[in-house]
Amino acid sequence: MKLLSSFGVCVISLAFAGQILAYNIDHGSFASDASIKRIPLAKMRIVDKGDNNATTALAKFAVTNDPGTQIVVHIGNDGAYVELLIGNKPVFQKSRFTDFNFQAGIEAYCADLNQAGKRDFAVYASSGGCGLASGYTDIAFLLSEQNTYRLTTVQTLWPNPDNYLVLSGKPCFIHTAFENVEKCNDGKEHNFWIYNILVIETGNMRLDNNLAPEFPKTIWFTHKPNHQETTIITVKQKAEFIRAAQKDIFRHK
Repeated sequence: MKLLSSFGVCVISLAFAGQILAYNIDHGSFASDASIKRIPLAKMRIVDKGDNNATTALAKFAVTNDPGTQIVVHIGNDGAYVELLIGNKPVFQKSRFTDFNFQAGIEAYCADLNQAGKRDFAVYASSGGCGLASGYTDIAFLLSEQNTYRLTTVQTLWPNPDNYLVLSGKPCFIHTAFENVEKCNDGKEHNFWIYNILVIETGNMRLDNNLAPEFPKTIWFTHKPNHQETTIITVKQKAEFIRAAQKDIFRHK
């Protein structure tokens, strides 16, 4: 059995998936050129793909200029596990963080995410699915807390560097969800991106939309760039799918 997610792989969907990704950036909670402090991410380089076989696989990533700090992702039929090594010693023990096991969808990044003065980690596992489903990504956040690390897994859509920023002096991650409304105020069916603020703390993440007055934010998925709160649906419709999105943010804490 090859290592594929339950979504499968659909080559014909790649062009469509690319369009969705571009449109999501064009419909982000903030424009890319907005005057907001960003948290820069450093992509970790892959140093070892391990001895892969039909049922298990391994991917090892290292911090540039610090090869002794490594993220190891173990991939099996039941999903993926993350492990953190510093100086070849396990600092965070191997732990399962996702059901996804699409090996090509594994990436690792590092940054001082919680602004506590230590390196934190974000490990991406994408679904490997078709169309919109290809954008679903489980992110394993390994956040420093004194001399240890704690894991929080967030499922989001199409994560990109613009999702990491500072609002009201607090480091945050902007969570993305997607919703379809069959009958909007114009009587037509439309799609929407939903954004919520997750505060990144020492060893933890939590929902806090009070950091910016426009959140939670709902943006109409149009055919041109748009970053404004929608007025084309009712307050009740908006509340219903915001509630649904918030319910499904955290997969593991």
